[in-house]
Amino acid sequence: MTKKLLSRQQGRILIVAAAFVVVSHSPSTARVSGPAGEFVSNAGETVSTAEALVSTTGFPDVVRESGHDGRSRAERTLLVSSADQLSGYFGRVNYRLDDVRDRGEVPRLYLVRLPSDLRKLRTSSQRKAVFIKTALPLILRANELIAEERARLIELQARAGLSGAEREWGLKLAQRYGFERLDFAKLLERVDVVPPSLALAQAAEESGWGTSRFARTGNALFGQRVFKQKIYGMVPQERAVGKTFRVRAFDGLLDSVRAYFHNLNTHPAYESFRKMRARMRKGGAVDSYVLAGTLEFYAERRGAYVKTIRKIMLGNNMHVYDRARLGE
Repeated sequence: MTKKLLSRQQGRILIVAAAFVVVSHSPSTARVSGPAGEFVSNAGETVSTAEALVSTTGFPDVVRESGHDGRSRAERTLLVSSADQLSGYFGRVNYRLDDVRDRGEVPRLYLVRLPSDLRKLRTSSQRKAVFIKTALPLILRANELIAEERARLIELQARAGLSGAEREWGLKLAQRYGFERLDFAKLLERVDVVPPSLALAQAAEESGWGTSRFARTGNALFGQRVFKQKIYGMVPQERAVGKTFRVRAFDGLLDSVRAYFHNLNTHPAYESFRKMRARMRKGGAVDSYVLAGTLEFYAERRGAYVKTIRKIMLGNNMHVYDRARLGE
């Protein structure tokens, strides 16, 4: 992984001893998988999010970015050296889960990687709160990017004819989602968001609330498996003899979230997830608790895994985060 260190002048605004870095990787097409098999992910074809947010100005603290709607938003990408620093930083910027539950607004704070000492926080409730406050903005950002593409798809679908550039954009999107041609109905079933409560619960389970070796050293929040040797991955210590899979590692946490979303939106094992989500959307509301029942193939425990995810969702009142949104 390449790191571009900040100049001393740029470092003047580091808060609570936070160190900010730019992370980049070479463009590539990666084959990633969940427990059910492989799928083609093009998340690696874009510059990693940390670099995309920082490199436009070279100033890593607050970066102004224009969204699909033309509004300018403040983005902040950071890397901290300890869990106490991260917890203190959240306090300094008044990022509290009670406020999120009440108002639904989440700051645009994107952590590059989890602090290695997250498990040393005093109580499990404190660890859980820090993990949720870390993962939620990343999940909402990944959903926001998908929602922008979905909105454009719906706009193009309503038109009588498409320009060459519009058709080319649609075809590239279709190919990224596993189709050879532009079929709006099929594509819209895949280009859709994942309920934050469901993503949070799976991230908590797969990463041990951010304390697993894969999460700490590989930015892997969702335990996605890889089989191709050219893709960087980590060998599980408990891997059975004869197995060759590894857990994919990522440049940053947001890359992990986006690859997980792409997995759910493209892998054949999760077709029932996508179809149920589409039916729910036509009915007006997506129920993440019910939707979790379609993910039994995500883990070898099958039905027991679904029960665990639902237990995490209920026990931590995660459904309230389905109303959350990134602040302007």
